[in-house]
Amino acid sequence: MSPIRNLTYHDIFRHPEHCVNQIAQRALKNGDILAVFNEERFPFHHDSGQTLMTRSRDGGLTWSEPRIIVPWTATQGNWDCGICELGDGTLIVNFTMTGFFKRGMKAESPSWSSFPLTDEWGDWTSGPTRPRHGLAPM
Repeated sequence: MSPIRNLTYHDIFRHPEHCVNQIAQRALKNGDILAVFNEERFPFHHDSGQTLMTRSRDGGLTWSEPRIIVPWTATQGNWDCGICELGDGTLIVNFTMTGFFKRGMKAESPSWSSFPLTDEWGDWTSGPTRPRHGLAPM
């Protein structure tokens, strides 16, 4: 494999107080690059943020001011967004909606875990209503 050369770095978006993460980019048929991503409520990854979208018309060198696609509320957030362009140019943004747990309390750490068994929530991977592969229970 050949080494990568002429590599440059370009910010898409930085927020002075919030973590920005989980970006998905798509090169559109017209040559633009579209990016969707999550802006957290806090300065760390928390999966309770809002989905934003921005566009580059120059190959990723510069980006438009992001627009909020799905805002957070007092009780809900969203995360893990993606983007798809259909044959007719229609854009579809997908995301995961989540409840903002511990309402009224400032988060002290990330809300995710690498293991599904926690003292607070128990084993949340079992049960008859657990969705399989992102599909709703039948």
